[in-house]
Amino acid sequence: MITTDTKYFSYNLKLNIFTINYIIMRQIKRFIMLIAYSGQSDPLSALQSDPPELSNFFGQE
Repeated sequence: MITTDTKYFSYNLKLNIFTINYIIMRQIKRFIMLIAYSGQSDPLSALQSDPPELSNFFGQE
C-alpha cells in the first residue's frame, strides 16, 4: 500500500533508518567482541570460533 501522507512517510523512514543503524551497530559490536575474546589478530579466524558466552550476552538474534 502506497501512502501519500508525507508526515507518515518521513516518520516511517526515520524508524527504518534507526532500526538499520541499530542492527549494524549490534553486528559491529559483536565483531569487535569476537576479536577481543578470541585473542587472535586474524578477524576471520575469530569469526569462526564463536564463544558461547557472547551469544548469551547479545541475546541471540
